[in-house]
Amino acid sequence: MSMKECRFAGHAPGIAADVFDGEGNSVVGEVGELVLTHPWPSMTRGLWREPERYLETYWSHWSGVWFHGDRAIRYEDGSWELLGRSDDVLKIAGKRLGPVEVESVVISGGEVMMAAAVGIPDPIRGEVVALVIVPSLVTKDSNPDTLAHSVADHVAHALGKPFRPAVVLVVDDIPLSRSGKVHRRAVRAWLTDTDPGDLSTVANLESREAIIAARERLREYYKQLQKTDAPSSESGLNQIGL
Repeated sequence: MSMKECRFAGHAPGIAADVFDGEGNSVVGEVGELVLTHPWPSMTRGLWREPERYLETYWSHWSGVWFHGDRAIRYEDGSWELLGRSDDVLKIAGKRLGPVEVESVVISGGEVMMAAAVGIPDPIRGEVVALVIVPSLVTKDSNPDTLAHSVADHVAHALGKPFRPAVVLVVDDIPLSRSGKVHRRAVRAWLTDTDPGDLSTVANLESREAIIAARERLREYYKQLQKTDAPSSESGLNQIGL
């Protein structure tokens, strides 16, 4: 099998991995949940003093099937791709979308070096995409508003208008874990002024200042909703402490 960007050749021998859709059907060529349909010697057998949490987390979705908690896709050629954690999934207008899918599209355009896609409350659609980006070397001196519009248009063209980011915030830095992964929980918490929980795994806590400084754009988004008399538009500001 030829190598392809961001993909791997498949699971290890003896691992009964599969990808299930929301109904528990095995799917190919579609984004779904990574599962194991048979046990293997080194799999986790429990959580210390939390047997109910173990069963709820890994075994409650489908009978006899291990739910790994990652979004994945298995392609027709046999290659696989992991698309991020299931609990990061965005629910936009009744449709599910992984933040990695948005971020990959954004970075593929060449205008952005790093991106973090998170969901924020919306009184009409329930949740919309807020996108935080770090410009690439090519666009670092561009007008932030122009860059934001260009990136939003690129996402809408690639993924469809429902997934067009409601807000695009241009910043100098994005919080990363010590393993180099985008720390979306921190991004969302700092953006919405909510409790971020444990941040001991964030490698660059100084990125918080850049996110907080960009929050004014989020306030503008909710104020625009208020002007259109959107139902409960005030609740968006209240929900996120703005």
